[in-house]
Parts: sequence; C-alpha cells; structure tokens
Amino acid sequence: LDFNEKTYAVTCPDGRITIKAHRGDSDNYPDNSIEAIASAILAGADCVEFDTQITKDGVAVLLHDVSLAKATDASVYVGMKGYPQSLSVTDWTFDQIRTLKYRDDKGNTTDYKVGTLYEALKLCAGRVFVQVDDKSGTLDMTSEGMYRLARETGSEECFFYFYGSSLLDKWLKLDPDNKELADYTAVCRSYLSESGHSLRKPYWTNDVNLYNGGKFSETEDWWKKLSSQGKLMIWSQNVWKLSQYVSTNYTASTPK
Repeated sequence: LDFNEKTYAVTCPDGRITIKAHRGDSDNYPDNSIEAIASAILAGADCVEFDTQITKDGVAVLLHDVSLAKATDASVYVGMKGYPQSLSVTDWTFDQIRTLKYRDDKGNTTDYKVGTLYEALKLCAGRVFVQVDDKSGTLDMTSEGMYRLARETGSEECFFYFYGSSLLDKWLKLDPDNKELADYTAVCRSYLSESGHSLRKPYWTNDVNLYNGGKFSETEDWWKKLSSQGKLMIWSQNVWKLSQYVSTNYTASTPK
C-alpha cells in the first residue's frame, strides 16, 4: 500500500507486476462508485481508472455514459416534478444526480450514490495513481482548474503514472512554489533515468479473450504469460484476485 513503493514499481522494468483497477473494484461494487475505488485501494491496486461526465451545472461526476439509464435509477425520476425530461447527464444538476443510486452489473438498484471527481481524488491522494477517463471530452489536465482541483485534494502526485512527468512540469509552471510537487517530480525523473525505462504500458484484461478462447476471466497462467513477456502493468477487473497473486509471487519494488 506504500505510495513511494508504487512510484518506483511503475518505473522499474524488471520488478513486480503492477495493478490498474478498471473502474475500481468492479467485481464487488458498481462501476465508478466511491466504494469500488476504496475497495481497489484496499486490495493494493497501484492505479485506479474511473470515468467522468459533467453535469448541467459543471460538476464532474463518476459516470461512464452520457445517458443515466444504464448506470443509475434515473428512469424512475424522469419527468417528475423538478426533474428533467431526458436521461442525459448534461440536463441534470449535481443536486438532482446526487439523489440517484447506482445500478449493479445485473441492473439492480444499489444503495450507493453517484460520486464526484473531487471525492475520488481526495480518496486516492497519497494512496494510488489515477487515470481520469473523461468521457465528456471537456477536462483539460494541463489547465489551471484541473491543477487547482488536484492541489485542493492533495492528489497532484497521483497523476504521475498515467500522465507522466510532463504534466507535473506544466503544473509546476502554474505553481513554482509547490516544493512538494517539485521534489516528487525530481524523484520520478530520477527513477526513470536510472532504469532507462519509460512508464509501463497497461495491458487490458480484454486481451484474455485471445488467450482463453473467448472466456472473459483472468487466470494465473495469463498473468504468468504477460509477466514473462515483460508486460507488468495489468489492467484488471479482478483486483483482489490479482493482488493476492502478486503478493504471493513478488516482493516489493524498492529503489536500489
């Protein structure tokens, strides 16, 4: 769970397998829910990917589709007094979306409410890297607004793995007095320089379809095959299972 160890691990060409969680722990919680992100962190994921859409009043919320139909129980509220006639996220205010609940992968309504990008970054800060998959197409990671959000949530370093040192350099130009970020960026560059390695490319779990004859499941044999090829960042939907495998077969990656 050590963030410094994770920083070194994603730059090390011959270290342990690292884990990227697809929409959090989507095995046990609704995709993109705060609970799914928390569970992935507890499992020991190195990076968590989650999706965002933007509400009518400009709040980034944790949803994959622009339509609320699949991921939430919004259809129950459509057309009711005070609620929009459509299911488009962009027609709903954050307060309206906050009354909704996620559905699970079987379509059942759960008790989990739609979270925000702010909440996700606050949770991930100092614990895990993030990939913000902006489905709205409106988030500019290099902008002052995005930097302010990262600074406010204490999550600046969390962006290193997926976005690289170049993003941190751009943020430092916006805030050259951020010594903590400057020091962390220097450490990241040092690790990359010493290893002679670029940041690890994630290998998506869909690749297992080619390996297991179309069966959508991850196996130890598949992980062994990838690691033997030097493919050490696994984009997984079975975070707890993969974490157990990594803990059993690898030791922590630490600077020499």
